[in-house]
Amino acid sequence: MVMRDTTTAPIRSVQQAVSGVWRSAAFAPTRESEIFWASRLAKVYQFPGGYVLGYEDGNRSFDIQAMSSTPPRVGIGTAMVQWLRGRYKAVYASDVLDESAGFWGKMREMGLVDGVRKEAVSANWFRSAVGRGAGMAVFAKGEFSWVCVEMPTDVAAKMASFCKAVDTDDLAEDGIEAESHITVKHGLHTDDAREVEMALRGCKGGKVRFTGVGLFENDDADVVKVEVDSLALHILHERLSRLPNSDKHPDYVPHATIAYVRPGLGGKYSRWSWGFDGVEFDFDEVVFENTRDEKTVIRLG
Repeated sequence: MVMRDTTTAPIRSVQQAVSGVWRSAAFAPTRESEIFWASRLAKVYQFPGGYVLGYEDGNRSFDIQAMSSTPPRVGIGTAMVQWLRGRYKAVYASDVLDESAGFWGKMREMGLVDGVRKEAVSANWFRSAVGRGAGMAVFAKGEFSWVCVEMPTDVAAKMASFCKAVDTDDLAEDGIEAESHITVKHGLHTDDAREVEMALRGCKGGKVRFTGVGLFENDDADVVKVEVDSLALHILHERLSRLPNSDKHPDYVPHATIAYVRPGLGGKYSRWSWGFDGVEFDFDEVVFENTRDEKTVIRLG
């Protein structure tokens, strides 16, 4: 168990430990998702400032496997456990590390958990992953991983040739997109390719079709992009969205970025005849890139 509550004074009551917004009855998860954890399907609750992961048995019990607050704040761990106590008839904490045994002992004394078990294999794996900067620990660092589909060589070459047509005087800070790709999901908290591979288990690749050139208009830059139509990409995006993530875009708009140009200049490029309409290709793999820029090819199907 990787959770360590930052409460240092003795806890006399739940209300004493849960301060500020966390004392509110409105404290509840902002997102629920499922991931494979130690080869089992686990439930993840994301709260304002933290998350808790574990195995549930309907509404009967919840076995906490991992928990963290980001950044560490007094009372947030207690508040999350208190919410679980109200949701499930029984709550357990498994794989508890020695350094967090005191916190979980208090949770037991307060009646918020029904049992505490010392660390086992999954906790050892989690701790070694944290040592590599992997897994859920990435969430605390504010760094994110992502998944994309890379372009076939011929399509990438076609895009590169058109990138050269963009006037360098028009470019914004991020300039030309150096590596042609279509993002499937960004903002992932995990740094472990195994979790992504498990999340995509059973998914297949499919067809990508370019439908023209479009534009995202932002305050700092206009994004000139190739617009994409692909049911397969939407399916993969939905599956990856079940993993803990910080993707703040409400809608998925698959695209391939050509260049970032200064605000107000993107219109002239979106009106060009780039010749991308109708370009198609099939894909059967995605690329996962972690926070250390290490890439892993994940085969689909």
